[in-house]
Amino acid sequence: MEDVATTYAANGKGKGVMCLAGHLKPSLKASSIYLQQCAYALERWKDAFELAGPPYTDIRLAVVTDKFRYNYMVEKDAAFRKFSEEVLDDPIFFEDWVGVPTLRKKPQSSKFQGYPQVWIYKFEAWARSPYETTLFIDYDIHACKGAERIFDKYGDFDIAPMACEHGCWGGTRFDKMFGAHIKTLTDLEKQEYGKRQEPLTAGVLFQGSVLMRQFHLATRDIYIKTMMIPNNPIKHDQPALREMLYLWRHKVKQTKLNETDGCDIKHANSCGTSCAFVHGKMDVAPLKGNRKSIKTWASRAGMAI
Repeated sequence: MEDVATTYAANGKGKGVMCLAGHLKPSLKASSIYLQQCAYALERWKDAFELAGPPYTDIRLAVVTDKFRYNYMVEKDAAFRKFSEEVLDDPIFFEDWVGVPTLRKKPQSSKFQGYPQVWIYKFEAWARSPYETTLFIDYDIHACKGAERIFDKYGDFDIAPMACEHGCWGGTRFDKMFGAHIKTLTDLEKQEYGKRQEPLTAGVLFQGSVLMRQFHLATRDIYIKTMMIPNNPIKHDQPALREMLYLWRHKVKQTKLNETDGCDIKHANSCGTSCAFVHGKMDVAPLKGNRKSIKTWASRAGMAI
C-alpha cells in the first residue's frame, strides 16, 4: 500500500497555491461555477506575484478537482481552456489518487459544502500537494497587493490557517463535536482546548514534510470519525482541524494567519491597505477572457493591475 506521506514529501518541489473545486455531481455535463471561481481566484494570485516580481513569479498555481468536470470545462469554455494552458500547472484530479477513504453518507444539503466527501478530498489534497510549501485556498480567497508576504511571514511555521477573529463558533462545538479524543483529555486540557479559536480551512499555509502530510491524513481520519457521530449537525471540516492542531500542539510549529493578512469579507469589504488576501464571495463575473471584470474588481479592492 502506498505510503502517501513519504511518497509525496519526497516529490514535493517549490512553492504553490492550490485551489479546490469540488462538485456534488462530478459527472454532470455542465459548466462549473466552482472551477470558474478557482480560475478567477488563481489569476488574482498570479497578478499579485507578477506585481511583486522574482522570486514570487516562480510560485506555481493548480486546481484540485473532478476530472470529468475539468475536462468538460476545457472543451466547452474557451476562456477557461486558455487559462488552464497558460497559467495553471497540470490539474490535480481526485480520481487519480489511490487509497482515498469513501464516506458513505448522504449529502446534507444541495450545495457541495454539504457533501462530506469533498472535505475528505480537501485533506487528501493537503497530504498530496506537489509542493514543498503550499498555500491552499478555497475558490473565494482573493489576493491583494502584497499577497506574496504570506510565504515570507509564515514560512517558518509548519502550518498557519486562517483564524476566526470575530467569534465564529469558538468553544461552542466542543461538547458535541469532539468525540474522537475527548476522553483522553484532562479537565484542564478540556478547558484549554475549549478556549481555542476555530481555524478556517479556506486559507491555510503549510509545509510539505512527512510529518505535516501525516498530520493532514490524521485530520482526515478525525473528520471521518466526527461525521459518523449520530445526528451530527455539522457539515464542515474546521472542527477536525481544530482538534488536530490541539492534539499535535507539541509536534508541529503552528500559528494563525491574523486578520491583517487573511481578511474575512464580513469584516473587510475590500483589500484596503493591509490585507494580503480577502475571504468571501465577491460580486464579480467569472473569467471573460479579456480580464475586464478582474480589473474592475481589483480597482475597487485597492489593488491596481
